[in-house]
Amino acid sequence: MSESLKKFKKETQKGIIQWADAAKQSCEDLEPQDVSLDPLLLVIEWNEAALQRRGVVKANIINFIQTINGIQPYTYTDNVTNVATQSDSLFSIMDTRTSPKGQIAESTIAYLRRTYGPQPNASLGRCYQIRATKKDQFEIIEYCDVF
Repeated sequence: MSESLKKFKKETQKGIIQWADAAKQSCEDLEPQDVSLDPLLLVIEWNEAALQRRGVVKANIINFIQTINGIQPYTYTDNVTNVATQSDSLFSIMDTRTSPKGQIAESTIAYLRRTYGPQPNASLGRCYQIRATKKDQFEIIEYCDVF
């Protein structure tokens, strides 16, 4: 596992690795000069206590994110039971005909910042954008002061 993933909870690390493995399989025909895999991953590490204190319903934020063209919730598949479970923390971002994935990520973060803006001592969580590389490394950007 990449050292850069140690900042995440174990369950989130597992999801990121599964996502990267799936991305690698779907991108095997990349040109040699292509370093990064598609798509991007938006990760939200939620602060459940702050959500409750501020009276924010996490499902409302998740539902909004899922309505954005180019974003899909990441789905975990349990290898033993073969049951698929939708993540409430991991969102896959792909290019659309009208917007590149990087712009979709930036616009989503900007909306969250405007809508749920940071408040002293009550951060709703942390937001990250992750790009996987062909060499099993992760480029991680943390967005500060999102909410």
